[in-house]
Amino acid sequence: MKRVIFTTIATAILLPMALYLLWPAQAAQQANMNGPILYGITSGGVLYKVDVMNCTACPIATIPGVIATDVLVLPNGDILIQGSITARYSLPNITPIWSESNTVYEGSVLAPNGTIYLTRSFPTFGLATYDPATNTITYIGDWPAGMQIDEFFYQNGVLYGFGVQSGSDVLVEINTTNPGLSTVVYSSGLNINSGGTTNNGYTTANGAPGLSGDELYQYNVNTNTFEFLCDLDNFILGSNGFSGLSELPAGVSEAPCLCSTFAGTVTGQTFNVCVPGSVTIPYNNNATLDGNDILRYILFSDPA
Repeated sequence: MKRVIFTTIATAILLPMALYLLWPAQAAQQANMNGPILYGITSGGVLYKVDVMNCTACPIATIPGVIATDVLVLPNGDILIQGSITARYSLPNITPIWSESNTVYEGSVLAPNGTIYLTRSFPTFGLATYDPATNTITYIGDWPAGMQIDEFFYQNGVLYGFGVQSGSDVLVEINTTNPGLSTVVYSSGLNINSGGTTNNGYTTANGAPGLSGDELYQYNVNTNTFEFLCDLDNFILGSNGFSGLSELPAGVSEAPCLCSTFAGTVTGQTFNVCVPGSVTIPYNNNATLDGNDILRYILFSDPA
């Protein structure tokens, strides 16, 4: 008879994540081959990466002290957040490298020609541009009377905005030279709730009350219809969903997911086992795993 003493420990192995951290550019290229990658932000400042093709999302950063209404990824990879303040971040640093708090901006978009447009909600409703080279905001002009634009997106080379006019949801074609001449394209068939919108019509701003921000749609300007893509509710923890969305500009690599893996615990104790024999390890059933994790419990006869 042989007696073996086992000590229990737990470990979670993140094989895909390890490969990602070694080769982030390669991983980003592969992900974008499979479908668009978007960034979404919650009102509480939690920034997520959204894989549209696979209908998954994971947190990549938490920005403290902001109430966010929109997010924009700049051409150099920096993050521009609008809401309680307008601030620029160079992740993983979560301290703003520039901010503006005297004026309130609701949404933003990166135009195909590189211009960055902002929609202003205080002190007046109107259109502005942001220059990332100098961190300068230039006001262009007010929207038509009674109109407020919350979200921008480009589709078919045209800039559109989701907004409200005289209490009704509207889709507006934006006049970037004279915002006061912007025109309403649709004022019916829209069910816009709080959420984000990005180029090509990806949006979380459509859906039944209570689900707003959790469900991803793609809006088609030609037909004035929203195609449901997927429900992200299981991935956006402790939130009502995304208040803002952004696509990644060409050449910007996606950020890695924050690691939320926890292997769980077993009851710490020593077992005296006669070989041959068996023993049941009391696992506390408290692991937190991502979809790409492998959970293994390893028994050591020599803890050293």
